[in-house]
Amino acid sequence: MKEKKQKKGSKLRSIILSVVLAVILWIIVGAIQDPDVSGTINNIPIEFNGVNNLTERGLIVSAASNTANIPLTVIGKRRDLINSSLGIGLAVDVSDITEPGTYNLEGNVVSSNNRLTVNRSRVSSVPVKIERLSSKDVTITLKQTNVPKGKLIKTKLSDTKVKVSGSESDISILEGVIAELDASHITDGSSVDLTLKPKLQGVQPPQSNTTITLSFSKVTATNTIYDKKTMPVRMKLNSKLTNDYWLDTKSSTCALSSVEIGVQPDCTAECVYLNINSPDSGEGPYMLLEEDGMYIPESVAEVYAKPVLEKKEQRHMDITVEAKNTPSGLTAAFNTTLTGTLVSAPDNVLNDGNIKASIDLTGLTAGVHNIKVKPEDERVTFAEDMYIEATLESFLLIFHRKSKYFDLR
Repeated sequence: MKEKKQKKGSKLRSIILSVVLAVILWIIVGAIQDPDVSGTINNIPIEFNGVNNLTERGLIVSAASNTANIPLTVIGKRRDLINSSLGIGLAVDVSDITEPGTYNLEGNVVSSNNRLTVNRSRVSSVPVKIERLSSKDVTITLKQTNVPKGKLIKTKLSDTKVKVSGSESDISILEGVIAELDASHITDGSSVDLTLKPKLQGVQPPQSNTTITLSFSKVTATNTIYDKKTMPVRMKLNSKLTNDYWLDTKSSTCALSSVEIGVQPDCTAECVYLNINSPDSGEGPYMLLEEDGMYIPESVAEVYAKPVLEKKEQRHMDITVEAKNTPSGLTAAFNTTLTGTLVSAPDNVLNDGNIKASIDLTGLTAGVHNIKVKPEDERVTFAEDMYIEATLESFLLIFHRKSKYFDLR
């Protein structure tokens, strides 16, 4: 019984081995002989002749016409037929077309592969769509990726707009032109070239089957690195308006109390100012003021606000002046009243009649100084800069002068 089982197993192994050898032999013979076989190909790429003639007439071949869904029978070696790039296409002449529309044109079969044979040399009807050529200037959109944590990068592009040309259908779905910056290895002050990429609505990259062309393909990006910092937002009236208007910051409202901006080590600003540059702007978006050493990204450059302004009136008023921060050991002598000074302020301030101002003596030494007068009330402005001559003397000198006066008497 055992001997029979061994013979049966040996016979089965022999059969399997024979089948395997037969298959191998068949593959070897097929590879050596490699007989001709036929196959059908579709979606034939088209090469258009006379495109320059179309361009001169303001026309262009639609991207949808770049291939033709026409079956062609091809004969050749199996290894050539399975090659994804067969080198077979159609040549279509469009030089005589003068109007947009859909045409059925004759095409010549062209092949760069002499190992393949096509069953026909001409195709009688190749559908071709012709559109009007369109162009427009498009603002380049910068896209930053891999920005280091805690940093902001200000990128200046060598060009901000590019001329885009293409068929009307492609231009109508053009969403923009992107310049993408990988910031992972960017250094301060560095410059890199960025490739421009058109973005079409509803078309996923790669967007190769399109008529879109750009007047140039690259821009240079110069980069400055800033530290990211959150700063409070404050409203500020444009200097040209301060003589005629007063900004009521307590009644004014702002959509953002703070913003994330970029700062450099030499930036001493403690807040970001919202620039109110027109008394008639009313509620709406306002631009943030970018100071030295500061970078305000475009995404936060506008802030929605509702400023409240009061109209100022001009009137000649008497001003009471006091000294502030008199240095220790010194006394100041100056004219404490300015008469008939032309000031601007809201009516209720002018009607109160109590206009006060001050001079700041911080850091001054004994002697005669010409010091600028500043209104105490932020709602008050002078029609022109006002200065007062102040004499600073030490107490000892005054005491000595008075003692000599009494001695002489």
